Amino acid sequence: MTLSKKIWLLLNYKQKKHATFMFVLMLVAMLLESLSVGIVFPLISILLKGEVGTGIFSYFFVFGEPTRENLIYIGLSITIIIFLIKNLALVFNLWQQTIFMRDLNLEFTNRLFKYYLKKDYIFFLHNNSAYLYRNLTSIISSFVGSIRAHMILLSDFVVLIGIISILFYVNFLTTAVILVSVGVVFFLIHISMVGKVSSLGKQRNIFDGELNKHLLQGMSSAKEVKILDREEDLIHQVGKNLFKATGIYQMIQFITGLPRFSFEMMM
Repeated sequence: MTLSKKIWLLLNYKQKKHATFMFVLMLVAMLLESLSVGIVFPLISILLKGEVGTGIFSYFFVFGEPTRENLIYIGLSITIIIFLIKNLALVFNLWQQTIFMRDLNLEFTNRLFKYYLKKDYIFFLHNNSAYLYRNLTSIISSFVGSIRAHMILLSDFVVLIGIISILFYVNFLTTAVILVSVGVVFFLIHISMVGKVSSLGKQRNIFDGELNKHLLQGMSSAKEVKILDREEDLIHQVGKNLFKATGIYQMIQFITGLPRFSFEMMM
């Protein structure tokens, strides 16, 4: 079972409805992004040649027989309106995504906390409380962050399909060559990075668990720590695991951000 299917099964009915609504918003964003790219071509024709042109998007600028100066004003006005509508739709889509992420964080944290509390006492004897606390905080945050990353990827992919369709309409051969070249490079980048990121994620979970364990020991057992004179030892352990955890987080952020810069350099 794929990760997307597992995530879908974890959602309740209300969250599934919200997710479907956001997918519709993604389609709307795709249409508006495609339109904002398409109208650039007749706008350039207006600015350089003083005529609309004959493309499918030229119909947005046909208003009788205006003069060249009026045609420029009309073209710029329509372009600004379309870009304004597009950005308002994207802002609304972003707002809905943040609401969805907040609801997921609340739902999963409450659900897991309720699951732990209903367990018998033996369960808590066999499981370190620091790791349970880690699951309720950093693991759920990471999981919700993963869902958000998948949503952003899906949203970008849907928008990319729309833009590619416009580019195919403008120049099929050039667009096909660029897509094949970029696709091969990104496939190689993905293959080289996915294993490294997965390995770093597992290491981060281990260090996060150790860090939470030592933090809880220092805060909840302060009296025993002072009696046993373990302050320096705990400070050293917390510093060591914190350094490793933040270092791994830095590497994950750096590696996952590389493809975007690679894409910009190729463009």
